[in-house]
Amino acid sequence: MQAIDQKILSRCYGHGRGHVSTQKDFIDLGSRSHIDNALSRLAQNGKLKRIARGLYEYPRVDKVLGELSPDLDKVAKAMAGREGIHARENNLSRTRSPKPTTRAGPPLREPS
Repeated sequence: MQAIDQKILSRCYGHGRGHVSTQKDFIDLGSRSHIDNALSRLAQNGKLKRIARGLYEYPRVDKVLGELSPDLDKVAKAMAGREGIHARENNLSRTRSPKPTTRAGPPLREPS
């Protein structure tokens, strides 16, 4: 394995399984073409998973289910960072939050 491949893998291992990366995350390791080639090799070898063009995940693995789908929030944040967009949390992701809440919903209306 080449040195740049090992550096990319090392960085992904440091972030842990489920981390989504873009080429920009590794730009300090070498030229764009070297990074692209290294990411391609790592995806072909099964070390990283190519989610979409320019998005790579260090896949999460479950003992029973096998390889899990990427976390959509992490994918959205990586895509936003790649495009230079500031991503905000939306109401839908807040409703999926595991934190308990005491907030009541809107009052029910009687049908007219």
